[in-house]
Amino acid sequence: MCTILGKGSCVEADPKNGAAQSPATGGGDEIKGPSVAESGLQGYELTAWVGVFVRTKTPPEIIAKLNSLVTGFVNSVETKNYLATIGATPFPATPQELGAFQETDTRRWAEIVGTAKIEKK
Repeated sequence: MCTILGKGSCVEADPKNGAAQSPATGGGDEIKGPSVAESGLQGYELTAWVGVFVRTKTPPEIIAKLNSLVTGFVNSVETKNYLATIGATPFPATPQELGAFQETDTRRWAEIVGTAKIEKK
């Protein structure tokens, strides 16, 4: 079992003593241990991300205000410092940038699912 943190760090519990160990990381500078590529899996990339979404008919002025508040939070020194402690990098974006990012990430995962022949349930 693998718990993904930040830039794709994999943390597992040692079955003998339950201690956390990191067999491989996504390669971020903040996290110590061999990268997944160094462990033999070339081309590996896994990034967890969070976005704030609203209903389609939300008025533009509310979207703009919400984006301003979220961007201010993400850009705060306190948030950046905390994210650095968990190996995460803030990526504040406009609603359009988030939409484009989501579309790209969805296409990438659809290709991975297709290649791996993962069936829908």
